[in-house]
Amino acid sequence: MKISCTLVLIFLWLSNYAQKNNAISGEQKEVDKLLTAAQKSITSDIPKTKQLLKRALQISEKNHLEKSMGKIHSLNGELAGRASNYTESLVHILKALEVYKKNNDTTGIAHMYNNLGNIYDNTGQMKESENSYLAAIKVYETLKDKSGVAKAMMNLGITFFKQQKYQPALAYAFKSLKIREELKNEEDLAYSYATVGTMYLYTNKFKESIEYNKKSLEIAERKNNAYSMAIDRINIAKALAGLENYAEAKKYLLQVLPISAKYGDKRALRHAYEDLSTIAQKEDNIEQAIAWQNKAIDIYKGTDDAYTELSLLVNRHSLYLLQKKYTQAEEDLLAAEKIVKKQNMVGEMQGIKRMQVNLYIKMGKADEGNAAFEQFEKYKDSALNATSLKQINELKTKYETEEKENQLNKSKLLLVKKENEARTRNLWLFGLAGIALLTLAASLYVYQQQQQKHTLKTEILKIEAENSLHEQRLDISRNLHDNIGSQLTFINSFMETLTLMSDAKNEAINDRINNISDFTKEAIVELRDTVWALNNDELSFEDLRLRILNYVDKAQTAKENIQFKFEVDEHLESIKFSSVQGINLYRTIQEAVNNAIKYANAGTISIQTKIEKSGLAISITDNGIGFDPQNSNNGNGLYNMQKRIEEIGGEFILKSNVGEGTQIQIILKKTLDA
Repeated sequence: MKISCTLVLIFLWLSNYAQKNNAISGEQKEVDKLLTAAQKSITSDIPKTKQLLKRALQISEKNHLEKSMGKIHSLNGELAGRASNYTESLVHILKALEVYKKNNDTTGIAHMYNNLGNIYDNTGQMKESENSYLAAIKVYETLKDKSGVAKAMMNLGITFFKQQKYQPALAYAFKSLKIREELKNEEDLAYSYATVGTMYLYTNKFKESIEYNKKSLEIAERKNNAYSMAIDRINIAKALAGLENYAEAKKYLLQVLPISAKYGDKRALRHAYEDLSTIAQKEDNIEQAIAWQNKAIDIYKGTDDAYTELSLLVNRHSLYLLQKKYTQAEEDLLAAEKIVKKQNMVGEMQGIKRMQVNLYIKMGKADEGNAAFEQFEKYKDSALNATSLKQINELKTKYETEEKENQLNKSKLLLVKKENEARTRNLWLFGLAGIALLTLAASLYVYQQQQQKHTLKTEILKIEAENSLHEQRLDISRNLHDNIGSQLTFINSFMETLTLMSDAKNEAINDRINNISDFTKEAIVELRDTVWALNNDELSFEDLRLRILNYVDKAQTAKENIQFKFEVDEHLESIKFSSVQGINLYRTIQEAVNNAIKYANAGTISIQTKIEKSGLAISITDNGIGFDPQNSNNGNGLYNMQKRIEEIGGEFILKSNVGEGTQIQIILKKTLDA
């Protein structure tokens, strides 16, 4: 009987287990069908794809189908990326990568590294992008997945191309193309054709670009790939516009609009509208150019791509200026200002304020122009003002401390004097024998008193001279900043206004105006650095760090193809410099970075500061073409840098070889306060 009951229980348990497994198996099959459908619709119908993934996610979470979660997050990340929502895309891809690593899914891991490379590339993190693609290639090669290797290689080529590293870019692109021609996968092959076509487009080889993009378009239309059909047409139109065939270019762009609108591809729509606006402007149809620009702006309202929306508003403001519609131009700049404030874009805010100054000059609004100019100055000098206030407080504390010490010293001197007088009276009791000794002691005491008085008087004169010198320096710096600085800035704004007002065909006048404007900008920068040095008896490392960081930010804005890195050792906060040391260090670093930008053809420029046994070590390194220091034509600049460092007791070391980049090391020995 007991055996029978046991057998019945076992049978029931096995039955329930089988039913549960069958239920899970059924749910898994449904999720697999949904994901297959989503994979097919992702290039043609975004709304449908979103619904399919939403349903798949609900079923997977309810039934704990963890393996499916990786694919769901991966596809959601791809969808968000296509809509330029890179923050959301990154979250999904990292979740997918975590799932694949947990389940030892090597193929999924490789795919996610490739997707991470795409996100980092689109957000300007080029080194992270390169590393992600290289990691993907390594895993794909381990799997012997030629298709995956080709995909990651092509993406790596694109990342190199964006950094203007054309040789490795085209090398990886054609390696990928060769693999895909062997595999004969039409969709992948189309992407390779389109990528090579794009590279030719941006190197002004327009005929070659049209040839390769048409190959891609032919496959895209055969496969009904809406995304590729739109992008290929945009690239063909750009190449046609480069050949000044505007009529044919417009035909291709107008074909993009219904395709991308149906597909929901915001990026393609924005590019189409912007290119249509550019063509209309070239044809002197400014009204139509503004209308197309309006379409592009409407698409990007409310997205997290603040830079694109900002760029569109600034572009439309320029079109309004051409029409002398100053009120509308002002509204665009105010809208741009809101975006900049929300995103805390300090550098962009300076640019907006400068454009507002120029606009208000044209409008004859002196008060608004002055207000914009004052705000422009405030954003440029905010870091400097904070530093100056800190130094004033430190100076006040130092003065008060010295005053208290002087009072204490006077009290001590008075006490010593009284004690000596008492001692002198007692000595008379020892008789004539002690007179000689007393006379000697008294003489010594008088001498010491005179020496102390002389020393004290010298210190007082020294302090008074330093205070007087400091006041003179502050007065000079105020006059430089308030008078000459304001005049130079006004000249610069006036030159930019003349550029907008001058005849675009008169290149000689425009060149002279631009030369004056560039010279004025350089003079303003030099003046601000001089004021910065004059305002300080002593500089902290934080003062120098802020100055270097501000310069690097400006360099990054001017040279977007170069990646700048600035690493600071946290133990440097307590280090102090004299104003001469600070300005010499800053000028040398500035010159080293300038040389790397102008001559090195570098993709990365790195500034690193740290404490070593020998003292403060600063290195400026680039991965550019390098040079032979013995046969350099830049000897004067290098000599000036070396001279500056030697003047402050430092050591200047230059390391460079042709093809291996350049490194400049500055070592300042520990004569600093730490």
